[in-house]
Amino acid sequence: MKINELKEKRAGLIANSRAILDGADQEGRSVLNADEQVKFEALETEIEQLGRSIEQRQGLDKMEAAQAAVEVTAEVHNREVTRDSGEYRNAFLKAMAGGTLSGDESRALEIGTGSAGGFLATTTIEQQIVEMRQELNWMRQAATTMTVGNQTAFAVESDVGAATYKAENSAIVDDDHAFSQTSFFPRRLGRIMKISNQLLRFNGTFSEGQLESYISNSFAKQFASVELQKFLVGAGSGSNEPTGIFNSATNGKTAAGADTFTADELIDLFYSVAKEYRSAPGAGWIFSPEATKILRQLKDGNNQYLLTPGLGVAPDTLLGKPMYESDYVAAVATTTTPVGFGDLSYYYIVDFGGFEFTALPELYAASDQVGVKGIAYNDGNRMLDAAFKVLTMA
Repeated sequence: MKINELKEKRAGLIANSRAILDGADQEGRSVLNADEQVKFEALETEIEQLGRSIEQRQGLDKMEAAQAAVEVTAEVHNREVTRDSGEYRNAFLKAMAGGTLSGDESRALEIGTGSAGGFLATTTIEQQIVEMRQELNWMRQAATTMTVGNQTAFAVESDVGAATYKAENSAIVDDDHAFSQTSFFPRRLGRIMKISNQLLRFNGTFSEGQLESYISNSFAKQFASVELQKFLVGAGSGSNEPTGIFNSATNGKTAAGADTFTADELIDLFYSVAKEYRSAPGAGWIFSPEATKILRQLKDGNNQYLLTPGLGVAPDTLLGKPMYESDYVAAVATTTTPVGFGDLSYYYIVDFGGFEFTALPELYAASDQVGVKGIAYNDGNRMLDAAFKVLTMA
């Protein structure tokens, strides 16, 4: 938890403690009863623990701020500099803040010069972006993800061949496996974030850790949002985008209506996917918000809703498989595909290396801001069309 959140929690506990004492005062009692005493002591213990936690974090912030003021020395020449070393971290954050680098600082950053001319993120920033992007983009949780260094391709069995019974003297017919190939290219995803020079320069607003969190949080949220959209409905081949899982997906069922569907039609979609894929651990449903609303309003002959939503941390399920929802999936309308089902692990997300950042101190100088350009390279595509099918509206 952040310091402000801890302080707010401690303030709430202090208010609860005061309420216990005030309650006793209102009843004319100078001594708490047994139940009140137990509650008060428990609150007191938690308040003290929060106080120590706040002091620890404030102390660490001060140490990080002091460390940020330490200049890189000639030790850079004498030992290896890595992206998780203090030399690289200090030089990287100074560059992102639009500062002028010394010779040693420039040399420290040489080990992280990326293909786009920027600098690879510090290990801390990269880990924070990866974790937050994974959390915010559920396709990264449901799909198969990997990191590679160069353009890559995967072979997929499109025909496994067949075996047949034959008489003793009859020839066995050749029926080889057939393979298709899916290629993945480094597709560039980028944005520019602007930071006020006032925040960077005055009153020690940003410590090292805070600046790293500011950069990683900003880019992770934006990357996760646009990635989720393109992993679902990206144009793919011929564009600069990944191929979305809904892009040209196989039709499993066509609804009778253009503005609604039935439970039977969803069941038909479910069984249009081969058993090996619909029963796989990675199988799941994807709905647009409009399609989810229609689903929740479906009732049986006794006027009871068919869908029983999950409670607490349990996700909603349909026919035993988890449901995902996104505004990026097509709305329910003529010929659209607002529902998909299948083994989502057959959608591959390929990341090419880490994250590159470039400071743009002059571009926004007129508004007294520093620009930070961030770039990531990735691609996505279905590996097997048969593993995922869609419901098409009439």
